[in-house]
Amino acid sequence: MKIRLTKGTGLSTIKWILHHTKKYHKYIIIITIFGIVTSGIAILRAMAMKWLVDEAAQGNTEKVITYLSLLAGIILFDVIIKAVNTTLTARVSVSVSSTMQKDIFVSLINTRWMDFLKLHSGDYLTRLTSDVEAVNNVMVSIVPNTIALGVAFIGSFLAVLYIDMNLAFAILVILPIFTFMAKIFSRKLKMIYQKGQKIESKYRSFLNESIQNMMVIKTFCLEKMKIQTVDVIYEERLNNAIDKTNISLISSSVMTLSSWVGFFLALLWGSFGIAKGTASFGTLMALVQLIGGIQGPLSGISSSFPRVIYAMASAERLKEIEEFKKDIEGITMNTMQSAGIEFHNVSFSYRRNEPVIKNISVKINRGETVALMGPSGEGKTTLIHLILSLLVPDQGKITLEDGIESVEVNTNSRGSISYVPQGNNIFSGTIADNLRYGKEDATEEELIKASKAASAWQFISKLENGLNTVIGERGIGLSEGQAQRIAIARALLHQAPVLLLDEATSALDAQTEVAVLESIKRLEPSPTCILITHRTSALNICDRILLLENGRLNRVNISEVMKPVI
Repeated sequence: MKIRLTKGTGLSTIKWILHHTKKYHKYIIIITIFGIVTSGIAILRAMAMKWLVDEAAQGNTEKVITYLSLLAGIILFDVIIKAVNTTLTARVSVSVSSTMQKDIFVSLINTRWMDFLKLHSGDYLTRLTSDVEAVNNVMVSIVPNTIALGVAFIGSFLAVLYIDMNLAFAILVILPIFTFMAKIFSRKLKMIYQKGQKIESKYRSFLNESIQNMMVIKTFCLEKMKIQTVDVIYEERLNNAIDKTNISLISSSVMTLSSWVGFFLALLWGSFGIAKGTASFGTLMALVQLIGGIQGPLSGISSSFPRVIYAMASAERLKEIEEFKKDIEGITMNTMQSAGIEFHNVSFSYRRNEPVIKNISVKINRGETVALMGPSGEGKTTLIHLILSLLVPDQGKITLEDGIESVEVNTNSRGSISYVPQGNNIFSGTIADNLRYGKEDATEEELIKASKAASAWQFISKLENGLNTVIGERGIGLSEGQAQRIAIARALLHQAPVLLLDEATSALDAQTEVAVLESIKRLEPSPTCILITHRTSALNICDRILLLENGRLNRVNISEVMKPVI
């Protein structure tokens, strides 16, 4: 997805950054004040050294001791202020970064499913890490430092103006170069950075998928192909890094060179002044340090400039996530004890004029177990996602009915639905942790009961640590059948009136599959169950069989599907 830059993008991006860091503005102001104090100390130190050298040259011992004591106090105070500032900056930096990551994560969690699918997981990780860090760095470090540098520049300039007005104005002539160079390079830097972030997202996505699918890579002997791919991405990263370095180097070099001109002017003026007897050694020493107070801020600002541009680009990428459409707020848990499902002339398409679901109307009664069958790719999972309100019908509506009221399906109704998706969806952690995703406060007794209902307790009880057995990412340490049974037990713990099983028993043998489905039917109250399956072994215990074909849903008899549909 491309980021569209408009005339007002910069201002809106600044407002966005300020909004997401407002909780810490007072601490950022304190950090800025510490930086300003440090800048003032540097100017005072330069003047104290001038007074010290001038008095030493005149042999005034008492004043030399006074200025030495003043200089020592200034240095000690400077060390203390910097130490406190460093500690505060570190704490605020972590807090700002964590808060911003949480805000974006909350926004991401609440994003509608179809909008969520617009970006790859690697892209989301890049935005939540490096993009957040770029914005955080600017707010906590660059902005306070730039203000402090600005104060240092103004103070140093005024001090030079006090010593020699002509020299001060000669230095002032150089400043337009800095402004001009900033204008030239800002847009180029932003484009290069955005390109780099896209490449980084691509790289993380590649690594993420490769690690998750290592078995496929090895079994299909894809090692060489993957190495070649990572080489290509490496070249892209390298070329972008070189482009970014080159443009930053040219920008900072020109701006730094312009600031150094002032240093040489001061050195030239002071040297000739001493030679002619119109300036003292103390004056020359003060000028050299004060010009450093002018040259240093300009160099610092020039080096910070690219990072400000990067942060603006990063903020725009983070804004993009927040601008995705969101689910309805205030999702509630289920309140219905039982619920039927009714489709009212429902149609849905992923692409315009290519409907996957075509004007479906069907009623599934409370407590009924229905098998949903049909060829692969015909939209069975889409139908489930419509019930879950992960997708929104193009036309028609879906309702849940408990015999008293009828409620249209939306994100609030997900609390009335338990879902076991196809594929491995086990988290790393203990078995108990995974089960409690269905019910956070479930007791051990409830965990065991749900495990028994899902035919999982038989193998869990034989594990050395039972429910507290730690399993790896994506259920490493479990067979596919065991992982499926844990996922079913998790759904049963949710105790919702509707249960959706999307190929949830595909890894089970026929006997275990039937045992699990019979356990579900014996639950009190019995949930309304929709079972997506390509197998016929469990059809005898289903109340009805619905066949989805060519976007339409029809009721069929078991005799018609005893031979596999696909």
